[in-house]
Amino acid sequence: MREEALAHPVVGHLFLARLASGELPARPALRGFARRYRTYSRRFPEFLRATLGVLRPGHRRLLQDNLDEESGRYGDAELAALASAGVEAEWVVGVPHPELFERFAAAVEAPSQPCPSTDRWCDALLALCWEGPAQAVGALGFGTEAIVSSMYASFLPALERGAVSPRDGVFFPLHVVVDDDHTASLEAIGRDLDPHRMRGAMLRALELRGQFFDELLAELD
Repeated sequence: MREEALAHPVVGHLFLARLASGELPARPALRGFARRYRTYSRRFPEFLRATLGVLRPGHRRLLQDNLDEESGRYGDAELAALASAGVEAEWVVGVPHPELFERFAAAVEAPSQPCPSTDRWCDALLALCWEGPAQAVGALGFGTEAIVSSMYASFLPALERGAVSPRDGVFFPLHVVVDDDHTASLEAIGRDLDPHRMRGAMLRALELRGQFFDELLAELD
């Protein structure tokens, strides 16, 4: 199922391809993304808590590390991997991920304003997470965490072109490095769950993200 998620068109969405190649001017593209995405980033811990709420205790323990990292807590192995990627511990330790995203948004001078379409995406994703364990793991695991490292890698060259400092843009390399471990935990949980329900939720989550990028690209063009 992970392979299917990584082959989904959203992973190579035209916005990501044009951002990575430099076809889109970096600063306006990053600013537009930050304005629309900040609600999703802020609400991501809700999706994790909802997923934890529908899992049985043994599965819940496997996912707890994800929530710890969202709060800025890392183990020695994660910190070593981040250091190898040029991420300094003082940039991220003790800093919740939504705050890291806000740091990036401030660096690109993204306006803070409501984004109803992102609110609708978040509400739909949260509803999937509350439907049941298979749906939650399908949506948040295979439909989200499995693609994050590939998706966020498209931002790395744009951050340099947009003159965002490594500290201010750390949200992206951080997720490129640590999110594969998150996916492994969710895959382990998924082996005990209904694959048809998981796949349906995964595809819906990927579709929702694709709609987000479609709207963002239309705004920028």
